[in-house]
Amino acid sequence: MSLAALRQLSVVKTLRINKRYFGWGGVMKPRILCSKHVRLVNVRGSVSCPDKIGTVQLGFGHVGIVDEKTRPTVWEVQGDVNFGGFARFGPGSRIAVGEGGVLSCGDGFLITADSSIIANKSISFGVDALVSWGCLFLDSDMHSISRKKDGCRINDDREIVIGDHVWIGCNSVILKGSVVPDGCVIAAGSTVSGRLESRDTVYSSRTPLKADIVWSH
Repeated sequence: MSLAALRQLSVVKTLRINKRYFGWGGVMKPRILCSKHVRLVNVRGSVSCPDKIGTVQLGFGHVGIVDEKTRPTVWEVQGDVNFGGFARFGPGSRIAVGEGGVLSCGDGFLITADSSIIANKSISFGVDALVSWGCLFLDSDMHSISRKKDGCRINDDREIVIGDHVWIGCNSVILKGSVVPDGCVIAAGSTVSGRLESRDTVYSSRTPLKADIVWSH
């Protein structure tokens, strides 16, 4: 971790979140690091990640369009969060996992800044997933819709699956039931709902724009 990042570190918040999820071993060897601009709203549920200092970094980094002082990183977890390796949530990121919900992030996961993940059922990201600023991942409609005649709910929560090496462009919305294959790029301002069929493809919402692509950080 750089000297600039160390200046952002909140020792109190780092110790609190690691004690809650990993006990005294987590205090001695903190797997999760919190910046000063993190709000620990709900520290419940469970977290699993490799036993290495700084595997998960909350609220670090800088993106010019986001003021971390007025857009805090929010941790509101009541469900289960699983990290397969290194993960960084940039300033202004918001992580909300409801009771019974699951969030899984593969190794190399990165949110640059100011994006939200709301998991009431299941949201999973593969290895080396990149999320730009202003994105929303939502696996629930948050309110129920039922048929009048029998009261049967017709809008159940559905999982979101993001494959390996996927880039989600800024200001995109990924809704429940979405599946994004490996190697894809989701263009800025897209809305994705449902399964995308082809890997290594640039999509604008559900429309394929370019096939057989390779992208890099």
